[in-house]
Amino acid sequence: MVNTEEDNRTKSKSAQHRRMQIIETVLTTSGKVRTRDLAQRFDIGQNLLANDINYLVDLGQLVRGHGWVMRRTTSVSDLFVGTEFAARQSRNIEEKQAIAKYITREIEDGAQALLDAGSTALELGMALAQSKKNVEIITNNMPLILHFVTDSTLPSCRLIGGKYDRERAATTGAEAAKMIEAMTVDVAVLTPRAISMVDQATAQAISLPTGAAVSEKIGLIAQKVNLNEADVAERGLYFNLYSNSPSQDMYKGTLVKNASQLFIALDHHKISTGGKHFFTVIVNDLATEANSRELEKPLLAPVRTRGSILVRRVKDKNVDLPVDFRGAESIKIVTTTEEGGNPPAELVRLLLQLRNEPRFEQLMNLAKEILIVVDRSSYPIPDDWIDRFVLA
Repeated sequence: MVNTEEDNRTKSKSAQHRRMQIIETVLTTSGKVRTRDLAQRFDIGQNLLANDINYLVDLGQLVRGHGWVMRRTTSVSDLFVGTEFAARQSRNIEEKQAIAKYITREIEDGAQALLDAGSTALELGMALAQSKKNVEIITNNMPLILHFVTDSTLPSCRLIGGKYDRERAATTGAEAAKMIEAMTVDVAVLTPRAISMVDQATAQAISLPTGAAVSEKIGLIAQKVNLNEADVAERGLYFNLYSNSPSQDMYKGTLVKNASQLFIALDHHKISTGGKHFFTVIVNDLATEANSRELEKPLLAPVRTRGSILVRRVKDKNVDLPVDFRGAESIKIVTTTEEGGNPPAELVRLLLQLRNEPRFEQLMNLAKEILIVVDRSSYPIPDDWIDRFVLA
């Protein structure tokens, strides 16, 4: 019995050693290696060699063909196999690429662009690199960072620190949010789990803290522009944002607020598909006026530098408030057509739900400015789709 166990261990060690030699042989050979040559080199039969090769293929070490094997070239995507990111990466790829091409054209040369995690943002980063635009990319998107690391022809980009979330292939959490909060960028691209459009009453009635934050923000804007709160509330379009995980909420909310221009990018399947609601964006005609008045009355804050106290002008960002109030000129929500080149049916349905709003037609004019539906060639369809599908 003892001798049998020892024999088995010896055979096992022998097999492991032989397989390591096979790997070394293939790795040091450029291109394909004939299995017949391997069998002759290690003086083993074809059946035993086939078992070794099957074992190494299953481990991901080799690629097998008819009568040959070769080393497996590991790509960046291979590093995330089995994660949620990998599962989403191949879905609706044509739509993601169309969105990426459109936003790439919209980002100006020389801009600083903050890109979210996720496969849509990955496509955008690659499209920006291929465009040869002088754009500084800042991101927590680990696959995008690795693409820049492994391809010397691509420009460099800055990595946002934080806790690494392997499932989402990104750095997340409070540390990532603090890094984003410390910067103000030209462009930010948010790729949420989903987005939905609601009326102002629903936006203010949703569960705390977001509902209360919406009401608070409306009240603040009303004071700045000398209007009543009801009038301010009726002028806005309300978009609820959803995430995949609570670890993403803080940095995504900060990303929204710290950009002069915001793109919310998502394929048409993500419109009102649900998730965890974490943030509300209010788009309102009064935003520009309110912001200009805010700039006229900057907040004076003491800053201690090398023992002396200086006074500088800083902007009150209210970073903890889960709501952002924006004018139509500073935000674009980019999605894609469905089959037949039509706008997303779910988006049309959400717009139709706003028919009872007091300023429905004015809100639809606002929607025309911010809702961009691109076709598979990456060019936007005419904005009269709202007239044909919603106002008709």
